Amino acid sequence: MKFNWRGEPLLNPDIFEIIDYAKKKGIIETMINTNATKLNETNAKKLIQSGLDTLIYSFDGGSKETYEFYRPGRFKKNNFDEIYNNIKNFSNLKKNFNSVFPRTKIQMILTKETRDQKQEFLDLFKDYVDEISVKQYSERGGNIKDINIKNFVKDQKVLDFINSKKNADIMKNANDDYFLSTERLPCEQPFQRLLVSYDGRVSMCCYDWGIQHPVGFVDDYYFINNEKDSEEVSSRIIKKKTGFDLMKSNIPKKYNFPEKKIKKLKDIWNSDDINNIRKMHCNNKIGEVEICKNCSFKETYNWKKIEIN
Repeated sequence: MKFNWRGEPLLNPDIFEIIDYAKKKGIIETMINTNATKLNETNAKKLIQSGLDTLIYSFDGGSKETYEFYRPGRFKKNNFDEIYNNIKNFSNLKKNFNSVFPRTKIQMILTKETRDQKQEFLDLFKDYVDEISVKQYSERGGNIKDINIKNFVKDQKVLDFINSKKNADIMKNANDDYFLSTERLPCEQPFQRLLVSYDGRVSMCCYDWGIQHPVGFVDDYYFINNEKDSEEVSSRIIKKKTGFDLMKSNIPKKYNFPEKKIKKLKDIWNSDDINNIRKMHCNNKIGEVEICKNCSFKETYNWKKIEIN
């Protein structure tokens, strides 16, 4: 069970009690992602004592300049040294508590600037976390066509090849190899997870930005407050309030309308709303599912390495 989706879990003052409750109820693995901006000594101690199993840091860049460019801070400026020290101090606290958990992982998104800083990223954190990874860039909230691979291409032969393919889906991996998509594949996510938003809506996929394809409800908050919440967010966007100034004032289009009834998660998991999507994927009809047909989740594409002499 992961206790965040889009937001920063350490902003929730009850997160430590929530994790502790889940562990006492028999949840095998508890997990959070964090940008470490709120990982001060007090919160660090509480996390370790809560029983959390896995802590994943999101940290982009192998240098101060790159990190502060990609993670400037939404409501106040992020400082590289402060965040880096938070992560180092958490590692030291774990040692002081003689605690194996939570296991820590840090990941960096590969971009034009960070691709050349993989070794620097490794050097920064190799002594302070259990696992280090770099991940492909994904355009969450858009579609795979939004990722302009040409920005990453230095080899003119490769660029000429990509241009010749026009609308083809192209990927560049961490080793700087290029791949061409030959077909779509069934997605693992509808068979693997459910995601619950703050307002009680349930989604089948972490790439469903805005919950455009809800599959059920576990709370009535959405029924009561949806219109008010939407108006409040739209107002902040229009007024360019801090933290909302880069957002666009548009409501995500809805592709599914489940019954407005509160259900248990196990009933939503076995509902027609999600089973119909599973069948479409298994029958190679992913392109007929509106929320899925332009998805940027690279695992749903069959990639063939481009060999250019």
